[in-house]
Amino acid sequence: MKLKNLVKSRISEILFVCILCAGVLVRICGLGSLPGGLNQDEAFAGYEAYSLLHYGTDSSGHHMPVYFNSWGSGMNVLNSYLMIPFIALFGAEAWVIRLPQCITACFSLWVIYLLLKKTGDRKLALTGMFYMAVCPWHIMLSRWGLESNLAPGFILFGLYFFVLGTENSKYYMLSALFYGLSLYAYATIWPILPVILIMQAGYLVYMKKIRPDRFVAAGVLILAVLAFPLMLFLLVNKGYMNPVETSFFSIPKMTVMRDSEISFSAIPENFKNMMKILYQQNDGLYWNSTAEFGLYYKGGTFLAAAGILICFYRFAVNIKTRTFSAGDLIIPTFIGGVLTGCLIHVNVNRFNIIHISMIIFIAVGLKTILEQLSSVYRYSFHAAAVIYMTVFFCFVGFYTTEYRENISAYFQEGVEEAVETAAEVSGGNRPVCIDSRFYYPKVLLYSRMPVTEYTETVEYSNYPSAFLDVSRCGNFYFGNYSFDPGYVYIVPPERISEVSGAEWEVKEFGSAAVVYVP
Repeated sequence: MKLKNLVKSRISEILFVCILCAGVLVRICGLGSLPGGLNQDEAFAGYEAYSLLHYGTDSSGHHMPVYFNSWGSGMNVLNSYLMIPFIALFGAEAWVIRLPQCITACFSLWVIYLLLKKTGDRKLALTGMFYMAVCPWHIMLSRWGLESNLAPGFILFGLYFFVLGTENSKYYMLSALFYGLSLYAYATIWPILPVILIMQAGYLVYMKKIRPDRFVAAGVLILAVLAFPLMLFLLVNKGYMNPVETSFFSIPKMTVMRDSEISFSAIPENFKNMMKILYQQNDGLYWNSTAEFGLYYKGGTFLAAAGILICFYRFAVNIKTRTFSAGDLIIPTFIGGVLTGCLIHVNVNRFNIIHISMIIFIAVGLKTILEQLSSVYRYSFHAAAVIYMTVFFCFVGFYTTEYRENISAYFQEGVEEAVETAAEVSGGNRPVCIDSRFYYPKVLLYSRMPVTEYTETVEYSNYPSAFLDVSRCGNFYFGNYSFDPGYVYIVPPERISEVSGAEWEVKEFGSAAVVYVP
């Protein structure tokens, strides 16, 4: 019996290492070129980090802000702050800008295993880790640096240390740290996180699994300290106090505050939209999910539904019998995700904290179904593993070929080379006219424009606005200009045909072309 248990333990350890290595490799290989180009939010987050590192302020001239003004209505800061040491070491390259997201996603594979292992079910832990490792949503999330997509990982870390806190209360401090940092990852969860924490704490009180001590108090203090600047931010932007500038951080006033997105009257419509996304596993945004594979593969939503029923049933039984289970603590996070989807009109990333719960529910549903099938067919788990590995390899093949080509067009691959070439050709003297289809944060990042030059020269075409359009910064001009020999142009390739005359030089770089007279 001991030998059998030892063999099972060794097999589990080998599977853990194989799943972790495969998951890390598929997330980190070719990070700078797949997907090609940079999303405009990635570029802006990278430029904010670059500016803070080299000039001490963000693009709006604020020192260490708790929230960036960026587009005019703000952007979350955590991703940019995590980039700073990597940019200092390796420069503001695409793979460096994506590194915080990638690292967080890789650690999430390990942490979801540890979390599910705390339920006492190693098979469930391996199933959950495996599903996250091959999950299209998580792979796609890990490979581009949308700043709000750090939230699921930090919520997961906070939850894991919260579970550990039920065994040793010193871990509540780490839980509070990660939960507090998650507030700087995504502003949408500001009203949701307190609800999650109240439900989790209430569950522990009911189960008599928590008692006040110095570590609990320290955890509350850490969370309060991290949340306090954001409370001040809300007061500043509601007009109750003036902006704050200190030597440690600043609290700016947004050009436009987007707090009207939360709507109680729109709950039925928002709920319908959320359920549609979960059912179809697609929101129509190619960088979030694909029609071919969905968020969790075809059938994943039905497995999740089975897992939800099972987990809520177990939760009800545990409440009735006052039996503590670490698995019950995932339910408040799921409810928080549902509340987010009810209060705002969501796409896949706007209620991203729900997807970790969905993966866990899928793992529970899949494991339970396979265990039932094992009584009929003993190799059910092996067959399921083969099926999912086959689908996973199909997804990787799709992602690295057809998807890469399509997403590179969305992310405007080639703009970096075009901006560098145009800057070199212009010599800083000739104006560079940039087609309005190209986003100005990419030009800021790729040209490495000093933030002092940007703040002194920037002109907006729609100020004030929640999404500002820059008409000019430095010697870069944005708009749909006619071709003039005295200027350098960055245009989409389809506009090259507008140029006539042998004196014009054209250099194409994927989604962008540089047109000029030498």
